[in-house]
Formats: sequence, C-alpha cells, structure tokens
Amino acid sequence: GFMPKALSTRPDPYQHEWRPGMRYDLISAGWAFPPKDYAKWAELTYQWVKHCIARYGRAEVEQWYWEVWNEPNGPAYWRASPEEFHKLHDHAIAAVRRALPTARVGGPDVVSGRNHVTGAVGTPTDFLAFHAKGSPTYVDGHVRMGIANQLATIDRGFQTIAAVPELKAKPIVIGESDPEGCAACQGRPQLGYRNGTMYSSYTAAAFARKLAL
Repeated sequence: GFMPKALSTRPDPYQHEWRPGMRYDLISAGWAFPPKDYAKWAELTYQWVKHCIARYGRAEVEQWYWEVWNEPNGPAYWRASPEEFHKLHDHAIAAVRRALPTARVGGPDVVSGRNHVTGAVGTPTDFLAFHAKGSPTYVDGHVRMGIANQLATIDRGFQTIAAVPELKAKPIVIGESDPEGCAACQGRPQLGYRNGTMYSSYTAAAFARKLAL
C-alpha cells in the first residue's frame, strides 16, 4: 500500500483526481510522499505484520513475499528521491523482520549503500521483483500487440539479476506481467481487446516464451 494521510509529508490533496480520458500521471497525490515520522512508519509496518500473523497464522505468513511500495522508480507512485525510498524500504523491512524474523523480504529495492536502520551495507533480499509490460499499438482501427517489448524487459531483468553472484540464485517474481502498462485506463477504442480472446491468446503466448527465457 501507500502512505497513510496522517503520516504523509504532503497529505493534501490526498485523493487523486483521475477519470477516463485524463493523463495517467495525474493519479499521484498525497499517498505518494514519504512519511513525516519514520518511527511511526516502522511501527505501522510492524503492527500490520503482527496482525497478519494473528489472523492467518505464523506458518501461512512465513510463505508470503513482503515487498515495499509499487513502482517507486516512477513519478506517479513515489514523489521523492531514490535515497528517500531506500530509507523508507530499510525501515519497513526492519519492522517486518522484527515482527517475523523468518519473513521473506525483497523486491526491486536492492541497494549497496549504508542501511538506514542497521548501519550495515545493503538490505535483506530473499527474492527479486520487477514489472514487465507489452507495447500494443493502434493501427488503422486495429490493435497490434507488442509482445517483444514485454519479453525484452523480462530478458533484461533476468540478465541483470544473473550478473550479480549474490543474487543469481534468488527467486524472481514478475509482479505485473501483461500486454500494456495502463491497466487503469478506460474508454479508448484500442482497449477493447481486453474483453476478447486476444488478451488470453497473448497471455498464453507470453507465458510460453517467459519459460523459454
């Protein structure tokens, strides 16, 4: 999830303005900013993990993959510097592990700098994660799917991870993997393919090629 209004350094406006036809980057609002109190951010994370353990049981929660934020490398979802995100990540991961030392933590957040909580170099990484999207175009009233873009992104992601000896054996989660990047967009004629067999055919073709990669 994102930053609660009570913790955001810039809470207003908190609810974004977005409707079909508007620019997608306008979805950003107060939830995309860092916390004004990292101790409270960590405590919120800690209590959330404890709640999950109480509700679902330790054995179940130990199987989950814990990741901080969504697409912090994009301006729509994170309105601060990469260093500020590393700080957010370090405090959240430390809180998760404080609540559940055996929790699986990771994501797109591998850093080689000084950890903001422990003072050591780096961050615990049990898995790696990234998103991969296709690139459909609209030509003469018809959708032309763009599977090559999605597969190239996956290929680069695999290569980047495999190039780091400490990471090459880690599990990889492709957290979003679909034909195009604007899942929230509506109202455009070129998006009609989502409701037909083209979407499912594309998905089947993409999965076969992901396995090959």
